[in-house]
Amino acid sequence: MRPARLTFLSFGLLLVGSAIAPVRAQLAAGAPGSDPGPWSMEARAGLVWPAGVLADFERMAGGTGFGVDYRALPRLGVRVDAGVDFLLGRNAPYPDLLMASVPSMTLWNLRIGPVLWLTPPDGSPLVVSVALLGGATIMDTDDSGIFASADGSRDFTHTYPGMDGVVWAGLRVGPQVVVFLSGRARGVFTSRTDTEVFGRVSSRVDPAGFASAWVFPLQGGVRVLF
Repeated sequence: MRPARLTFLSFGLLLVGSAIAPVRAQLAAGAPGSDPGPWSMEARAGLVWPAGVLADFERMAGGTGFGVDYRALPRLGVRVDAGVDFLLGRNAPYPDLLMASVPSMTLWNLRIGPVLWLTPPDGSPLVVSVALLGGATIMDTDDSGIFASADGSRDFTHTYPGMDGVVWAGLRVGPQVVVFLSGRARGVFTSRTDTEVFGRVSSRVDPAGFASAWVFPLQGGVRVLF
């Protein structure tokens, strides 16, 4: 094995990264008790094998995820990204429903789906990635006193279909540096028969913005985003 490749696998010295916390939009402006939710700091770490396979671990203030990439830069690659997002007593998805005052409620957002990375031939600085992730949001309450199921129960668990759409657009600013901006739209779909409160909300979109600087070796190394 060549010494350079051994360095990639052992230490991944060529990668340093940074990211700005995602910002959750204020969707219920003026609603009593509404709040856009806390900012979340994102961190990613992963190992890229010279063959182009990347396994990474993602930790956010609100969740954890794991993904596996096949990056065939500068060609078209396919990424399958699975993540689990834990929201404990947070009001980010439904700020107008006073969730900040419901510490006993938990939202689980599970999403999985394909992510496509598209890079043009060498010489062009543009890198684009799109994803459409499908799954479910699980709402678990423990006698909150605010939420009730259709039969009046205050202690229940419901599962709602959900979907995330994510777009990344980046520019290469150096031989090993790509600066990305990305946007995410999250939808949770409910029906009037699910819960008394959710009957007022037929669907919900929770946009979040990300800004990150990725410094990564194109042939291998460790990728870390803070």
